[in-house]
Amino acid sequence: MPKLFFQVTLLAVSVSLLFAPQLQAIDLDDYFAMSLEELLMVEVVTASKRSQTINKAPAMVYVISAEDINHRGYSILSDVLRDLPGFDTTEYGGAEFGTDISVRGVPGNNKVILLYDNVRVNSPGGEPMQIRGDISVRHAERIEIVYGPGSTLYGQDAINAVINVVTKTGDSHRASEVSIAFGEHAYKDAFVSYANATTLKNGNTLQLSTYFQWQDSELSDLKEDYPQWWQTLYEGSIAGDLGGDPIQRWDEGLNFNLNLETQENAVRVWYRESSRSCAGGAAQTLVYSDGCIWTDKSLVIDASNQVHFSENVSLHSTINYRRSEVDPESRYLNLAGNGQFSFSNRKYGLATGIKVEERFDIVISDALFFKVGVVLKDHSTLVKATIPEQGFDVNGNAIQQIGEYSYYTEAGDANSLVVKASGTELHYQTSAVYLELDYAINDALGLVLGLRKDYDERIDQRPFSPRAAAIYHFNDHLTLKYIYTEAFTAAAPYFAYVNFITPSVIVDNTDALEAEEALSHEINISWTEQYWLTGISLYHNEQKNLIHVANAGFDFNIADSDVYLDEAGTQQRVLLQAANGGDSVSEGVDIYTRYQWQAVDLWASLSYVDYEANIEGDKRGLERLSSKNVRLGATWQPMPAMQVTPSLVYRSTPENISVFNGLEDETDNPYWLNLYLSYHPASNVKTYLRIDNMTDNRIALRGLSGPAPQESRSIRLGITYQY
Repeated sequence: MPKLFFQVTLLAVSVSLLFAPQLQAIDLDDYFAMSLEELLMVEVVTASKRSQTINKAPAMVYVISAEDINHRGYSILSDVLRDLPGFDTTEYGGAEFGTDISVRGVPGNNKVILLYDNVRVNSPGGEPMQIRGDISVRHAERIEIVYGPGSTLYGQDAINAVINVVTKTGDSHRASEVSIAFGEHAYKDAFVSYANATTLKNGNTLQLSTYFQWQDSELSDLKEDYPQWWQTLYEGSIAGDLGGDPIQRWDEGLNFNLNLETQENAVRVWYRESSRSCAGGAAQTLVYSDGCIWTDKSLVIDASNQVHFSENVSLHSTINYRRSEVDPESRYLNLAGNGQFSFSNRKYGLATGIKVEERFDIVISDALFFKVGVVLKDHSTLVKATIPEQGFDVNGNAIQQIGEYSYYTEAGDANSLVVKASGTELHYQTSAVYLELDYAINDALGLVLGLRKDYDERIDQRPFSPRAAAIYHFNDHLTLKYIYTEAFTAAAPYFAYVNFITPSVIVDNTDALEAEEALSHEINISWTEQYWLTGISLYHNEQKNLIHVANAGFDFNIADSDVYLDEAGTQQRVLLQAANGGDSVSEGVDIYTRYQWQAVDLWASLSYVDYEANIEGDKRGLERLSSKNVRLGATWQPMPAMQVTPSLVYRSTPENISVFNGLEDETDNPYWLNLYLSYHPASNVKTYLRIDNMTDNRIALRGLSGPAPQESRSIRLGITYQY
């Protein structure tokens, strides 16, 4: 680690400690803005699409407040996910989708929905959600995490969780700031936000809230940090000739958000863009060089309106446009066993969608609330495909430019030739109707019943997603919830229409995929007092009709065991397609607690999951995931101008890993020990020091085919000015 950087870090800390005793009279906000008891009374909206307190929401809801974000040093979404009960994340598991997410033993970025201010920002094409250094949380008022299936209200993909980042509004306290940070591995970060509220001539209030964040880092040198892994995969290969020696890695992203709101209307714009080495943290022999790049971007524009017909009846109307695009300069560079390329492919993909939703909220009485909605969506998707090396025009006919692929089903039979377009462009509609009743039988007992029916032109199924919950308050402190939910994930075109040819197989398009289905039983018990809260969730989750990509290796993936690239039949291949097959069960417990007293805030969680998939009679356990996860953290205010937050994330050794590539030791009980220290030289100025992986522990977690190496120690210094 550079000596100069250590000196600067020590100087910054020393200056903070030297002057801190003189600054105790600084007029800062109260360290704990609210008690834990008050925190649970915060109104959340994600669980039911209406404001209600956490202990009345029909789900396990975990909330990260703006205070938590500030004191723990969270900057991007992956920082938050790493600390959540039940989550198992790998920040560098693969470049295309960034942070790999598993919740309660079930992996899949396409099984988690991300909302910003209640607006879905996942790709409209149903691809796994991208989470890299391009999703900011610094402007968040709170982050609501709803565990378990949520398809009754949110439709496709809400199998594992729904995450809602609720940003600060125009009248939020201290919502305008400028922040910059620098650190090791050429880390750079810039953030600016602004919020304001204006009274219009008609008496309404117009609230403006916006932010912009840019982050860039060259990341650590994996060749130096993981020498055995490097030697196993790369030593003596062509990677060194293409900039892989020293290894080339980077993570660059930007995120922009704009909200304009009145009491009845809102317009929201959300944009993200990211670039990484296409190798990411892959366990495969992908080349780390500046020619191996993955860049994509997403745009969301949302407009909503509320009409109150009476005190008891209101109509919520929304129109939403989403666009997600893979930059045509994106490519994979993969190495063959002899140190040469097995392929070098440019990629392009584009998905757009328009959604219209109308929802009536009806208050029948103080005890009975009713909502009913209809959703209409129009999708256009050019599935990610290999494009020509030169001359690809994104405004031209993509299918013609991408070309065709062919094979023979019978050797020596010219009539058995099959010719297919290598690219696939789909245009399809989906729709849904849903309703939900919320009935308070008495002050202690409440019931929730929800129903949803979805229609999708691509599949024969008509997914049905019910939800039922019973919530019982024994007293002001103890609450018991039982939640039953069902959900589904329709097959994304990304999985169904991928095709490529290798020396042994042909991966073929298919239109026969059906939706995955899931159901969940959960019991949640929570206890809350002024300084202490704790909760325990016991769950039993089932999935069936699992979707497996074409090269997953199951018999049902084989469409034809004997096809040929040539008419004579000398180039035999196996024809593979994505397919449905098998089911799974995950059972476990999440225990979480928090204690807050005077100048100390302690939090902890313990998660355990047992997972088994039954596929073709073969029983399989966790997919390279940890069965046990522990999080510990404490924020301490030794003086009014300073906060110190150490935290620990510990995982048991990931299970069922078959390929290590020299990373056996790095997968043995991986853990992070982190530190965040902030100091206020003035009431509107904060300086901070953030150290991730303080002990420089070398960690390998779930990658694309085996364990993927993660970042070594990282030190960052920053300053924030609020205006």
